[in-house]
Amino acid sequence: ASSPKMQDGDFTMFNVKTNTAYSLKNGITFDYRVSSEYYYDHLYVHVNGVEKLKVSGETGWQTVSIPLPRMADVNIAFSYAKDGSVSDGEDRAYIDDIRFYNWI
Repeated sequence: ASSPKMQDGDFTMFNVKTNTAYSLKNGITFDYRVSSEYYYDHLYVHVNGVEKLKVSGETGWQTVSIPLPRMADVNIAFSYAKDGSVSDGEDRAYIDDIRFYNWI
């Protein structure tokens, strides 16, 4: 998945919801790539409102793993925010190969 082509001041988000209360799958791994204005336009990942990842600039493909809390309702929010001026790079973020695993 990728964010759409962004205009100055735009914001886009998608959510993944899961239940880890009784599951062995209490971690998430995904690949991401960002092409944006360094320091100003960001990919964010929040777990239940807590920021777990903030990336800007030109990254190339990276893989990240994030532990998830053991609870009934876990919300993972992926968002991309572009500031009000200057365009650099593609002005978008890419997310691929989202998978859940057992975080030990």
